Amino acid sequence: LINIVPCQNIKLTMGDENFDLDKYGPTGSVRFVFKAIGCLPRSLRKSIMINIQKPRQRSVDVYDELKRDPYTIEEILPGKIWQVTYEIEDPVIINGEQSVIRCNPDTEEGVESIIRSAQRYGTDKVDIVKRDLEQYKIYKRSKRSGRNLSYGSTYLNSFIVKLNSGELLLYCPVHIHDDSSLDRFLKELGCEVKWLVLGASNHTLSIPSIVKKFPLAFVVGTSGAELKLQAVSALPRRKFDINVSKDDHDDDDEQSIYLRRMLRDSGVELFYIRGDIVTEALIIQVHDTLFEADILYKHYDDCSCVRGGSTTESLFQDDRFWNRRLGKFMFESDRAVHPGYGLPYYRFWSLIEISHLQLTQLPRGEDPRREMARSLRDTLSRAQFTRACSVHSLHILTADEFKHSVNWNWRWLDMTTLI
Repeated sequence: LINIVPCQNIKLTMGDENFDLDKYGPTGSVRFVFKAIGCLPRSLRKSIMINIQKPRQRSVDVYDELKRDPYTIEEILPGKIWQVTYEIEDPVIINGEQSVIRCNPDTEEGVESIIRSAQRYGTDKVDIVKRDLEQYKIYKRSKRSGRNLSYGSTYLNSFIVKLNSGELLLYCPVHIHDDSSLDRFLKELGCEVKWLVLGASNHTLSIPSIVKKFPLAFVVGTSGAELKLQAVSALPRRKFDINVSKDDHDDDDEQSIYLRRMLRDSGVELFYIRGDIVTEALIIQVHDTLFEADILYKHYDDCSCVRGGSTTESLFQDDRFWNRRLGKFMFESDRAVHPGYGLPYYRFWSLIEISHLQLTQLPRGEDPRREMARSLRDTLSRAQFTRACSVHSLHILTADEFKHSVNWNWRWLDMTTLI
């Protein structure tokens, strides 16, 4: 291995801008590992990355540790769309996995950055986050071994969609405990779970259990997710029924072509974000609603959730959510996200500096940034929707709010507006 010592003063350039990887990029030890793996042959690199990322164990939820119902089910569109909020362990604040976002509440600069983030929401929110930081110190002093869900939790959203055909589609499905509120709700709907759609290749932890529960359901996703699930033998038919990484005209599987047509006839449009080699996002549109994962990050300043709304206020008013508030301000801080784009720095360097380590690659000569910009621009122009739902946000956005936020996050890809 040659030159695997982490480089110093590396700068990533975006148009006329750049930022220092030593300050905003991965920690030195992480970059050392990335460079070491990057020196290996492509086939070996791919095998290592699959082994690192394959879903060994699902997320621990509040039922596992506290025997508390982990599901909150909210109707979004009467009789057609439901949001399932799944309460799970907090990997960042409670379990301390903060190296990637480079905003550490244990350091003075991290605390200052978090407080600056809270100021965006008003002086009263600054007082709240200061109390949360004190609670964090108390937690750190009293921390015991284990998952520590009694101290705080976080959430993921999943969505249930009743299609025009009368069948159910689950977008970014989460683990379903037997005889739980979610299990009973699905049975009470009296419809077959026909489709399991993975919104991003990073959301695979619950898929082995959900596929086992609905083995006849058709699984829709991308190549990266498929590779990881194949590594743990989680797919009953050994591959995805629809792999959206293949364009319609490149898919020579007659069954897959038939299923794509069936899904479209049921009112579902698929938008694969080509070029997003990091998360391989798959956005879907159905019932005038857009569903997304790992594309929308910090919302633009005129978004109603920034100005204040019911979901935002409930977060600030309930002291049980102290760690979620702290996590929110960490992920929105100037240590973690680019102030001009509202996007976490790791999304820049993972797409630029370590693109060669991703499970899926574009053909030689194609720039993932330009391809991703083209794909996002196409999606935002063609999708017909009035509301947008996100796996990582409780706030339901209007179409304009979603488009402006995505444009703010990603216009750096080719330095041209996406809308």
